[in-house]
Amino acid sequence: MAYRIRRKDHGCEKAMRRIAQEQIGKALLAIDDGASLSETVHDVRKRCKKMRALIHLMRAAFPDASAENDAFRDIAKLLASSRDAHVTLDCFDALAGDAGRRFGAERLAAFRGSLAQDFAGENADGEGIPDRLDQCRDLLEAARQRSRKWTLDADGWGAMEDGLKRSYSRAHAAADTVRRHPDVAAWHELRRHIKYHWYHTRLLEKIAPSAMRQRARMARKLTEAIGTHHDLAVFSDRLSAMGRDVDRELAELLAILSRRRRAMLEAKAQEMVAKLLSPSPGELVADWRSRWKRWQA
Repeated sequence: MAYRIRRKDHGCEKAMRRIAQEQIGKALLAIDDGASLSETVHDVRKRCKKMRALIHLMRAAFPDASAENDAFRDIAKLLASSRDAHVTLDCFDALAGDAGRRFGAERLAAFRGSLAQDFAGENADGEGIPDRLDQCRDLLEAARQRSRKWTLDADGWGAMEDGLKRSYSRAHAAADTVRRHPDVAAWHELRRHIKYHWYHTRLLEKIAPSAMRQRARMARKLTEAIGTHHDLAVFSDRLSAMGRDVDRELAELLAILSRRRRAMLEAKAQEMVAKLLSPSPGELVADWRSRWKRWQA
């Protein structure tokens, strides 16, 4: 089933329960499906983010919003270190082509091996990713049981308006912070709120399918650009933290290439932010409220 509210859900409460069952079920299926660990980690974390976006949208009418949001956040946190390892190697692979013009394949391969070995050492504590996925399975099963009894204090647009406005307003505030202080933390915070808005747009796609799909595509591209920016920052931190016995000349070139690519991504993302967030929170909520009423009618 698609990640969206449908008219045949017959109310936001039933829609919330149905979407929760689908997303948690897909996360559990990913754990038990036997795919690669990196793909499984990515899928489980994605489902947790979708669940948190759903909860944020309904939070004003959902008495258990805070506790359930924390529960899915904690599940995703269990797998964060695995994602950092995967991202670091992906960033190296993306930059290695440019570095390869100056360094041979043998030096590049040796450096990549050092990166992989660093993470293997960090995770050699007896509690590897399979063990953490087992923990995630237990926590997701418990969440699935709870979600069958979730209730809302309001229905229809009244259950969602406050959550939508609050989330979109935070995206505006985060964009202002990036304009004033464009550091890595500010960009990462902006991405978090843009991603919530992307998921909210998908959840409400039915109110104006063509316009909402177009907006969702724009938000997705923006989150991907800022996500790559953050991944490169994580990669740069990893380069700085590596020991003195690594190939420092290659490490310095990779750091330079990373900074250049981040600068390009920042310029691209600023243009996309201006376009996506051009409606004020009041304007966007009023427009979507009208579309919701027409769709319901």
